[in-house]
Amino acid sequence: MALRDQVPDRRVGGSFFAFPTAMSSNIDQYPDQHPVPHQNRSHTAIPTATSGTADYSPGALAAHIKRLNYNEARFYNDGQLKSDALEVMNLMPAKRDPILRPETAWSGATLDQIISERIENIESALMQVVGVPAEQPCIPCQRGHGPWNTCVVLEGNSDLTACAGCRFGGNDIRCTHYQPLHPDKTERECRDREIEDLREDIDWLQKRITESNVALDEIRLTMRVLREATQRNMAANDTHQTMKVLAETVQFHNRQVSQVRADNELLHQRHQELCRLIHHAGQLQ
Repeated sequence: MALRDQVPDRRVGGSFFAFPTAMSSNIDQYPDQHPVPHQNRSHTAIPTATSGTADYSPGALAAHIKRLNYNEARFYNDGQLKSDALEVMNLMPAKRDPILRPETAWSGATLDQIISERIENIESALMQVVGVPAEQPCIPCQRGHGPWNTCVVLEGNSDLTACAGCRFGGNDIRCTHYQPLHPDKTERECRDREIEDLREDIDWLQKRITESNVALDEIRLTMRVLREATQRNMAANDTHQTMKVLAETVQFHNRQVSQVRADNELLHQRHQELCRLIHHAGQLQ
């Protein structure tokens, strides 16, 4: 079962509490400092990128992506598209605006820069615009990999069988929907990718638990300060307000303790899965 399927709101990179600190993940993050592509787009306004869980009809960002005005998408001499997949998708109608995951707060300009850097990213963005939602989201999408909020695939295309999220960054092989051209060669690669994904999940959980414990220490300190405040001579209104804040803080603390316990259980399960997978891989050698 995919990470965060067992506990609500377990998106990689999302903050699972707002007080006193927010956490982030290194999984699938890209720096904002990218070299500006040498393209004739200096006067082209980049539409705003949207994050969230909703689905939107094709708008300005979808239209911008469909123009395929990226150096990595076209040959310099004649402007023809560089891949058959782009040729096929370019003829398909837009079905939606590409929406980022709620925890991925990229500006339109940042998203456009990242898309422009690799043909895989361009194909991913266009697939997200013209493809169809997968009947069953792939495991990496459920685990929070990739930038898009929906697992979208391109039906009936043998060149791109991975979803748009996994195509982003060229991570096709980890996608559940991926159909390799050379199955014998790829069986080991898929197994290695699954091991790598499990290790990423374990690292992420360990970091999350550590940061959660630090945050809990700060919450407990706040609770102690509030308790001491209620014991001092205060006006009735101030005492009532302090007691209310203390009660809310205690409830918040208890919820975070429950989430840390759930994370520890998931971490134990992931360690067991990884051990079984490594053992099985050794038997197949």
